[in-house]
Amino acid sequence: MLWQQNSATPDMVLSLKESLDLKPSKIVFGGTEASILDIAEGLKKRYSDTISVVHSFSDIPLLMVTTAQATKPVAIGKLLSPQRISLDNVVAIGDDIPDFEMLRECGISIAMANAIPGIKEICVYRTASNDDDGVAVVLEHILGNIKK
Repeated sequence: MLWQQNSATPDMVLSLKESLDLKPSKIVFGGTEASILDIAEGLKKRYSDTISVVHSFSDIPLLMVTTAQATKPVAIGKLLSPQRISLDNVVAIGDDIPDFEMLRECGISIAMANAIPGIKEICVYRTASNDDDGVAVVLEHILGNIKK
């Protein structure tokens, strides 16, 4: 059984089949590090390049699964493609599991101060937390250094 919590359905309990019938765009698994790694390995073997599997072992071991085309790097790439800009020329700022691939694939990776440990480990730079306007700090720094 799966427990789904959000503001609209705080106590909703679903079976795996019922959940999949809803055609989710993302599935997140929780468990122990060992169980998460086992699930990730099994999914990668079975579905190979058709899905994106990202795991995090911060406070709560989690595994996020989406279709291969529903990732932030793919979306950013599609937006930049008409301008012929590569991900190497992108500054990415993140704090949690959904940002992992984007931060790994973009040219400059910046972790928020409140980021989970796995995100901080892969980022080259750090900024202030969400509560302290970390993205604004980065943008002001970048824009302040542009020669007029």
